[in-house]
Amino acid sequence: MSSILETLTQALEHHQAGRGREAETIYRQVLAQDPRNADALHLLGMLACEAGQLERATACLAEAIYITPWIAPFHNNLGRVLEARGEQHRQAR
Repeated sequence: MSSILETLTQALEHHQAGRGREAETIYRQVLAQDPRNADALHLLGMLACEAGQLERATACLAEAIYITPWIAPFHNNLGRVLEARGEQHRQAR
């Protein structure tokens, strides 16, 4: 049986190779085992952002930050998503 870190590494490899569906499945498997896994939440949020699902991305990233508020890249990525949401909102007007 692989560790959560090994499983996340496998998911990240799928993610980086553009196999989002496979990555999402694995991220969700990790979260089923450990709902407070901030890394899986963060990566799931980034995957959602890449798919243009900005509200879902915001929710995942905010939850990751709630769990581990000291990880600066999580805050940076949430800021990028919020900025993208603002741009999307401005374009819709």
